[in-house]
Amino acid sequence: MPRPYPDWMPRAAAGPTLPELRVSGYRHVLGMPGPVWTMALWYAAVAVVLSLSLVVPLNARAEPAIRATLLVYALLVFASLLVMRQRTPEWYIRLQIAIAIAGALWLIYASRTQEGAVTASMALIIAATYTGFWFPVRIGLGYVIASSAGFLLALSLSENVPRLLVPWFLVSIIMVGLVLTLSSLVQQMDRQLVTDPLTGLLNRTAMFRMAERSRSLTRAGGAVVVIDLDRFKWVNDRQGHDAGDRVLSEFGVAMRDVTPAGSLAIRSGGDEFVLLLPGGDEALALALITRLREGTAVPWSFGISAWPAGEPLDLALARADKAMYEQKDSRRD
Repeated sequence: MPRPYPDWMPRAAAGPTLPELRVSGYRHVLGMPGPVWTMALWYAAVAVVLSLSLVVPLNARAEPAIRATLLVYALLVFASLLVMRQRTPEWYIRLQIAIAIAGALWLIYASRTQEGAVTASMALIIAATYTGFWFPVRIGLGYVIASSAGFLLALSLSENVPRLLVPWFLVSIIMVGLVLTLSSLVQQMDRQLVTDPLTGLLNRTAMFRMAERSRSLTRAGGAVVVIDLDRFKWVNDRQGHDAGDRVLSEFGVAMRDVTPAGSLAIRSGGDEFVLLLPGGDEALALALITRLREGTAVPWSFGISAWPAGEPLDLALARADKAMYEQKDSRRD
């Protein structure tokens, strides 16, 4: 099984395909999710640089055979990513990161000059940038540690130590800094994009993205609960929007308190909330509703619907929404 990803990061699809690790990964280019098209761009750039280095070598003793070999490989990887696109396996992405690092270390070891070794080490910084953006920090640091250790070993074998110890140290520090900074910034960005700032619950955008991931983990049916606060417009009109915000915020806290692990609490918009219960049933939904009633003071209506395996979330939401409005209308009679 592929490793689990943070709860706000859904899988692209069920099965062993590449998870879209970051929210920005949903921006597809030529049918490729973010981690795939950025790697394709990376390898295309590598191919261009290697081609130029063969046509205009940095020095007469450049390593044309090694560069030509790496050029052919970069073109093959680029082509394979264009073919696999969305079907690109996660292991393939990780493998190409490792091979890119190994290729850079090979060039560092084979470099006849100090300038050539330092130039080749720039590829390690690019690899750190990619892993820092697309992978959790622990994985990015794992690649960085391997890169730094390999860099030092390559310098030792090529007898460029201690002359290049300072560049090795600087490159290592830059790689660590890139991974830590990018991972932190992107994680904060992801949370802001999928979290409702008022209640702290997931938002509607996250709901549909997380729905597929949750179902892929359970591979079973589930239940959906739609909740709508009663007379919320009256609160806003009579007591002001600050009072309305407090009601929403307190309701969000109550929802978080009753939502079990593996289920999702969402503010889908306005005064409407949703509970997604992958693997759950109507009995679990009713039990959660009872607990939520006990923890909230404002009146609200709800509707429950089964969520059969394989059914789009939209259909289950529509049924639950209809049941909720039927309950709300019955209270007005």
